[in-house]
This record gives sequence, structure tokens and C-alpha cells, in this order.
Amino acid sequence: MKEWDTIHKEKWSNVNEEPDPEVVKLIPILMRNGARDVLDLGSGAGRNTLYLAKNGFNVSALDISEVALERLKEKDSSIERVHGGMNSVPLDDSSLDFVLCTRVIQHGIMQEIRTAANEIKRVLRPGGLVFIIVPSTKDPAFSTGREIEKNTKVDIDRPDGNMPHHFFTREDFDDIFPDFEIVALTERDRISTFNENRPTCSWDFLGRKK
Repeated sequence: MKEWDTIHKEKWSNVNEEPDPEVVKLIPILMRNGARDVLDLGSGAGRNTLYLAKNGFNVSALDISEVALERLKEKDSSIERVHGGMNSVPLDDSSLDFVLCTRVIQHGIMQEIRTAANEIKRVLRPGGLVFIIVPSTKDPAFSTGREIEKNTKVDIDRPDGNMPHHFFTREDFDDIFPDFEIVALTERDRISTFNENRPTCSWDFLGRKK
């Protein structure tokens, strides 16, 4: 999607290169669970991908933006890069131990989000883990923009605000991931990855495929 290429070129060219702190905390959990094959779904330019690779995981980066994947290639050409979207992951069934999806799956209406969740389920092995960060309805941006369906808005106050954003409630996780055990689910206030002056509120979801 060319819109994402434009965003990466014009708005996210100098974003934070450090891995997400919550991803750093996941490493011991992944190791205890024997995770090896990993997908960073919506990797962007690869700040989390690179961290996972440095910690010994066999990681693939999937993103819809060719610009983002090219930036990842410049940093580490050995990492497998997959051009594609969250609703049709071009990987085999039951081929992964862990899927990471930070600030990505919210970009769509609920039907699209359910499709993406089913793709995550499909590519995970039984007992595999998924970790997702998505915006909460308590996020300040929820009060901006125009609603296109319940809790899903466009034209919000964010760099990618012209894209659909679904703001999650606790109940959404039971709806979207019915075949997953909830290992941990936390709603937390944060500072934006892209703007240190912007407060956010998001959910962290760690689930295990049954």
C-alpha cells in the first residue's frame, strides 16, 4: 500500500530505533517456552525484529511497506523480509512459535481485525504465543476523528491518523482470540513511540494458542 510507503518516507523516517521495552521483557518468557521461529507482523523498519534476531531467534519481518523493508535490509540483509499484509500472511500453517504484532492489528474495521487474528492463529503452532499492543478506548486520540463503526475511527490525531484505527476494550480480546488462552492482559498508559510529548493508552495482550 503506497500510503504506508509515504508515511515511512515522510513521517517515520527518524523514529525511535530502540526495541519496545515490552518486547525486551518478553525475551525470557520466549526462551522458557522454547520459542525459535518468530514473525514480526507489521515490522516497520525492524527495531523489534533486529532485537529478536540479536537474541538468537529465527525471525521473519512482514510489512506492507516496501520502504520499511528496504530500511531493514540496510540494517541487516540476513533477516528474512516478507512483503505482505496482516490479512493474508504468506507463511505456512503451524510454522511459528511466536508472533509479535505491536501497534498494527488496530488498522482496520473489526472484520479485518478478526481475519488478521485468524491468520495469526493459522501460522502458530499449538502452544505458540502471540504478543500484541493496540490502543485502548482510554487513549486520548479516541476523542478525535470520525467514527466509521463502533470504536473504529479515521482522521484521528496521529501521524497515520487518516488510516482506520480500532480502539480496543477488554471484551474485544475474547471476541477476536477465542481460541487463545490469555496469559497476560494489561491496560497501560505510555508515551508515544513517535512523539515523547504525546501520552497514549494501550493494551498489552499475551496469548497462547490452545
